[in-house]
Amino acid sequence: MPFACEFEEMDGFLRCVARGSIRNSRELTEYAETILAEAERVGARRILLQEKALDTSLSAFDAVLLVKNLDKLLGPGPRRRIALVHVPDNEAAVRSFETVFRNRGYRHRMFLDEEAASRWLMA
Repeated sequence: MPFACEFEEMDGFLRCVARGSIRNSRELTEYAETILAEAERVGARRILLQEKALDTSLSAFDAVLLVKNLDKLLGPGPRRRIALVHVPDNEAAVRSFETVFRNRGYRHRMFLDEEAASRWLMA
């Protein structure tokens, strides 16, 4: 099943609950475009991605490709603050994504707990 997103405007940030699967960099870019379009529509600068029900099998190279695509999509300017909540099984892959994003200047952090992610977003 391809990915699906449910959005909810919270006090101070946009929450996205993602379900389904993402299997390659093309699908990952589509996922990012979907989230950014909704954030733009509602004027959100802070995003919480709840990905515990999202099945992915991606590599650090997929993260590099995504960042390059995001750089083209977003252009120069302030970056959004993004917190991603994931399952412990994906810890190694998720940390490699976090490193790639942070090295390219994105304000992006990974969490196992949604409450901790919310606190970081609003700090």
